[in-house]
Amino acid sequence: MSDLVFWLEPTQIIPQITLATATMVSLITYQFILRQELPKMNYLTAEDKVIVGSMLLVFLALVESVTSINLVAEGYLELALYLDDVLKWLVPVLFMSLASFAFWI
Repeated sequence: MSDLVFWLEPTQIIPQITLATATMVSLITYQFILRQELPKMNYLTAEDKVIVGSMLLVFLALVESVTSINLVAEGYLELALYLDDVLKWLVPVLFMSLASFAFWI
């Protein structure tokens, strides 16, 4: 869901910030629900690893949104678009690597 931030134009400030923030709130809510439903463990489960890693990726999307908004404000639209293009493909690869790491290691 947070990867959609990179597909929006850097000039669309409100949708970018709203999407990244809503994704973070959804992950936090999901984590609270899981903690209530699942038994307490003294170690990180695969689910915990995926949620923590996903939160880091959503935070990366939020930081990139703010960065691209600032780049556009300073007149560097091409650089903001390049940053979006790189991360729109890098973040899904990082997420798949995260899932592989969480469930196989």
